[in-house]
Parts: sequence; C-alpha cells; structure tokens
Amino acid sequence: MEATILTSLSEIRSLETTWGRLTPRSPFSSWDFAHDWLSCAPEVTPYVIAVHSQGALMGIAPWCVKQDYAGSRLLTGLGAESAWYHDPLVVDRARADEVFRAIARALRPRRWDAIDLTLQAEQSLPLIDDLQPLGLTLAQRASDRQSRLLVLDDDWETSWKRFSTNYRKSVRRLTHRLQARPHAFGIASDAQARGWLETLIRLHRERWQTGANWQQSYDFLRAYTPTLLARNELRLFGLSLDGRLAALTYHVRKGDRSFMLLSAFHPDFAVFSPSNLLLHWSLQRLHQEGVRSVDMGPGEYDWKLRLQSGLVETVRTRVGASLLGMGLVGWRGYLKPRFSI
Repeated sequence: MEATILTSLSEIRSLETTWGRLTPRSPFSSWDFAHDWLSCAPEVTPYVIAVHSQGALMGIAPWCVKQDYAGSRLLTGLGAESAWYHDPLVVDRARADEVFRAIARALRPRRWDAIDLTLQAEQSLPLIDDLQPLGLTLAQRASDRQSRLLVLDDDWETSWKRFSTNYRKSVRRLTHRLQARPHAFGIASDAQARGWLETLIRLHRERWQTGANWQQSYDFLRAYTPTLLARNELRLFGLSLDGRLAALTYHVRKGDRSFMLLSAFHPDFAVFSPSNLLLHWSLQRLHQEGVRSVDMGPGEYDWKLRLQSGLVETVRTRVGASLLGMGLVGWRGYLKPRFSI
C-alpha cells in the first residue's frame, strides 16, 4: 500500500468523488466534514493521509498540523472542538492493519513535533502500536474523553422501560406540567435551520461563556449545516414555549447512529427542564427513523450518565518526536494533570 500526504484544500478536493462515496461510521471522518471544517480553519495546514492499493482508495487519515506552544507543530485530528474522534477511515476492515502501517510509515519524515489524537479503541488500537516507534508515546483512556452511548431497542416501548424509574417519572411529571402552556416540538425545515442554529449558538455561548474558544466551531456549524441538509443528515430539534424557542439540539445522522453535537436551552424556561423534554421527544423521533444508537459525545455530565447504556471507549494518544514535542507530551500528559489535583 502507498500513502500520500495531502497538505492543501485543493488536493483534498481532488478526492471528493472517491472519499465522498465512502460510508464512515461517524461524521468526523467524512469528506464533507473535512472539507467544510478546513474551509473555516485557514490557520491550520491539512495533513490528510490517503492510502491506496493498486489505485484504489483504502483509507483516509483526516488530520492536520497546527502551531502550538513555542511554535511547535502539533499533528491532530480535523475538527478541534467539533470532532470527538480522529480515527482513520478504513474501506476494508479486514485490511485495517495494512492501512495503519502505511499511515505510520508516512509519518516517519516527522514534519511535526508532536501528535495528539483521540482514537476509538474498537477501531484503532493497532494504529497506536504503529505510532509508538515514532517517539515518546503516552496513551491514556481519560475518563472525560469517553463518549456516552445510548443504545435503543427495535421496539420503543422496550427502550422506554430500560430507562430508570426515576427518569420515567421525571419525564411524565415534566410532560404533565408542559400541557398547561402553549408549546410545540419540531424539526427545523431547510428554511428554518439557519435561524434555529443562530439561536442555538447564542444560547450555548451564553450558557457556557465560551467566548472565542468555540468561535471556530460555531463558524464550522454554519458552514456544515447546508451540507447536512442537502444530504438529509441534519436533525435540528426544537421545543417552543409561548412562541419562543426554549431548547434546541443539533444531531447528525450516520446510518443507524445519531451524533448529538450541540444543545442548549433558554434560562427563562429552566423550570420546565426543556432540554430533558426535547431530548425525550427527539429520541422517539430518531427511533421512528431507524436510529438505534445515539452518541452523546464525551463529558461526565449527569444527564449523560443517567441515560447511557454503553461507552465508546477512546484512547488519547500523544507522541513526541522532537525535544520540544517530547516536552509537550510529558507536560500535558503526565505532569500537568498531577499539578491540577
């Protein structure tokens, strides 16, 4: 197998036809995600590794290089805060080990100082072994990086009964309280999507005081939304109370799995727990469409812990090649967490 490193958006566009035809397990390794995110991140250099065998595309590593501390070159996944996983997209899983070895060989020139990737254990553990000879390696299953997974049964009633008694009582109580107020659940139409997204971004920014840290993610979602609408992969759910949007949640559907990228609620309606009500309604709608698992993303939040029925096990893998890169890996992966205790 031969690996080619693509370092410009124009080179990546040349793969639109072949990459775009593949069916990734998550949105984060799709051509659409890579193209739209890179279009919003001119400060990073693409470092997408394409692996071919006899002219056929066998795998894609959707990565980039960005400037880090003291001008160091950090190799990481496309997406920043918008991506939970940085796994290569492998066409034939039976040949995954070959693809991983080709990717590791392509990294040997070390036009980077350090690597920082979040990889799914189920898909990419062999890749971590292939990366270790490249430098000082630290692989950790950090608890805050594990994504919470909600698995649904084929029958909704069976899924409903699997939720805890307290959760079901809470949903019934909140639903009963909601009946006394004018309200409506819905999914944004193509015409509504842009306005609903702006409301979601505003509520999210105000709730979490994200400031400039999330600006690139917000800009990316603005660029990504038309793409998802065109592919019928966007599910932007909303709950209106008294004619105002009280809660919103942004899902991307891939096959029978939905990825919950962003959610927020209006503090004026906090007494109704609109996010919980919207979540319950959206789960029913997704189930009707054939979704059988919802990836709620990383983070040790109470509401995720209450709903999860499994984990997407991830391994945060850091590799330092240069002296500066090894220093970054040692500080961020080993020393800094201990000073923070």
